[in-house]
Amino acid sequence: MITSIRLLAALSFFLAIQLPAFAIDGVSLEFASGNKTQIGRVGLQWKWNTQWFSEGSTYLGAYWDASWAQWRANQFQNIPDNTQRFNDFGIAAVFRLQQRDASGFYAEAGTGPHYLSDYYDNNGKRQSSHLVFNSHVGIGFVWKNGVDLGFRAMHISNGRISTPNDAVNVFGMGLRYWW
Repeated sequence: MITSIRLLAALSFFLAIQLPAFAIDGVSLEFASGNKTQIGRVGLQWKWNTQWFSEGSTYLGAYWDASWAQWRANQFQNIPDNTQRFNDFGIAAVFRLQQRDASGFYAEAGTGPHYLSDYYDNNGKRQSSHLVFNSHVGIGFVWKNGVDLGFRAMHISNGRISTPNDAVNVFGMGLRYWW
């Protein structure tokens, strides 16, 4: 319990020093599924206000994505219909290739640390640490009014911090709104 509190305090400190002090640029709602696991996620986004490779009609931008998710595993400890529920708190740096006016189609990739409130043990896959890393690739479309519909493939593992480290792969769809 003390270790969990310390890790949560460290993650909170990390979030506090990393997130810019200005207003939120976006909010998101996402659902993902894979390995007999469903994930519901809400997030807040902060743009970096930096553009790379911006000579043409597209550029590479980036944003912070802070999130809270609820996981539901449907085969806990490899027992059919035995469920496990836990929380996920995380932050990710996301890089996005997009149009100059930030509308239209985009491709993105991101990664970052996440804290799981319980050890994942589902459908024969186990994580042996509360600290995991969530990496994703995605595509989507942003309308001119700021509505963003995206699809992601996510890979969640503890980066070999400890064993077992059975990676979990899920696929998700999300709705985001940018100001």
